This record gives sequence, structure tokens and C-alpha cells, in this order.
Amino acid sequence: MNQTPTRKMCDAPEIGKFVSDYFFDMLSDSEALKVELHLVNCYSCKEHYHTVLRASAEMPALVNSPVPEETYPAPKGQFLARQKVKYARKASGSL
Repeated sequence: MNQTPTRKMCDAPEIGKFVSDYFFDMLSDSEALKVELHLVNCYSCKEHYHTVLRASAEMPALVNSPVPEETYPAPKGQFLARQKVKYARKASGSL
């Protein structure tokens, strides 16, 4: 059987939740220090940090690449249809 190894979860999520903010330099010095110390021993958060690092390195290429129009989903019109019904009910006083 081919088993996928399970990832260890962060054992200090109250600190781990700030990894992305740490990467984007959005933390105070004391918060950044806590995250840095946490990254030394937390494999899960270290993995998340490297994922953010790789994604940010690829962003310039993605921003400058045109997206083919056929990849956009066609609007379904459901939202507008609901709004028209809601407006009609409101206008008739049945809401």
C-alpha cells in the first residue's frame, strides 16, 4: 500500500498563525522574534513559510501572464435574478 505521510500540525497555533505576516514584515519586533524562534522547531510552520516564499517568488510571472478569456467562468446570473426578485418583493411591499 502506498501511504502518504501525515503532516505534523503546529503545536503552537497561536504563534504559527503569524507566519505569513512575518514573511510580509507586518509584525512588531517582539512578535517577529516569537515567530522566528517558533520556526526553528516547528516543521509545519517552516513548511508554510517556504510555501509562501515560493509563491511570492512566482508572483511576478503570474502577474505579467495574460489569462486566456476562456478560463473565466461564465456568469450564471443567479445573483442578479435573486436581487430582481428581492427588489420586486420590496417594491410590492411583500417583504
